[in-house]
Amino acid sequence: MTPFWTRLAAAAAIASLAGTAVAQECADTQIRLSYGSPIASDWTKWVEAFKAEVEDKSEGRISIRAYSDRQLFSGSPKAEIDGVLDGIADATLTSTLLVALFLDNRFDLINMPFLVPSHEVAARVVDGEIGTIMEGWAREKGLEPIGWGVNGFRQLTNKSKKVKTPADMKGMKIRVAGSKLFIRAVGLLGADPITMSFSELYPALQQGVVEGQENPLSEIETSSFYNVQDYVAIWNYVYDPLILLMNEATFAGMCEGDQQILRDAAVVARDTQRAIAVEADKTMPELLRTERGMTVTPFEEVDFEAFREIVYPTIRKEWAPIVGEENLEKLEAAVAAE
Repeated sequence: MTPFWTRLAAAAAIASLAGTAVAQECADTQIRLSYGSPIASDWTKWVEAFKAEVEDKSEGRISIRAYSDRQLFSGSPKAEIDGVLDGIADATLTSTLLVALFLDNRFDLINMPFLVPSHEVAARVVDGEIGTIMEGWAREKGLEPIGWGVNGFRQLTNKSKKVKTPADMKGMKIRVAGSKLFIRAVGLLGADPITMSFSELYPALQQGVVEGQENPLSEIETSSFYNVQDYVAIWNYVYDPLILLMNEATFAGMCEGDQQILRDAAVVARDTQRAIAVEADKTMPELLRTERGMTVTPFEEVDFEAFREIVYPTIRKEWAPIVGEENLEKLEAAVAAE
């Protein structure tokens, strides 16, 4: 006869295995994903690619219910981030600019002005150690980073004139996103930075309250800014990536296989959107010129180094205590790498 203690140990082992099997069971899940851009946007292309991949690989067990324009949160990016933390939504695809504003200002690291010159360099930076560092910051705040996307390089439009050098911006009233980093950067160029909500921007441009604004080309097109702006300068002054952040408890409650499905799908969505963004940056200037009537100053005609020399050293000095000197050095090394 098998000794009692041996039988007890075996029973405990079986129970443990059974408990593990239950814990690892992959349940049907609906993920409520909020994002802050209209249906006709590059953000939606990311969401669509992610949704299709998740639902295919999970054979429909995981469904993605997407809410554009932050409709769950009355358009408020702060409420959206807070809402994911509180479980009102399960995930948000949002800009690092907004994460820096409303969650952790260390995310300003990736938005350093006049540092990242191209999509190729930007992808290398985000996919490397800098991306990993920022993902750690998100976890510290209670959000699980799932993957990255592209909002794009923020370009300059205005009503008055071509912008090629810093001198061209003297005294110009420019609407900037509400980031202290952006306000400081544009102010260093001698312009007058003004903040307002995005919903107020179009009428402000139309009425001449501000002369210009900065946003990715896709946003300039989608928001029809060409109707109230005559000039666009491709100056690549800030690279603005997207990040998919998920409620920590929701993610932890999913089985490992489903967690991996989400991460793999985010890579597919990232690569899909990056290809779209790179192509758009090649074709959008011509569309804005020929079909929208804007005067386009290409990157090759903009004195990027002159802008950088005025802005970056001061911003670097002032933001090093915020984002970390060591992190800045890692960022600069990643940008400079061949």
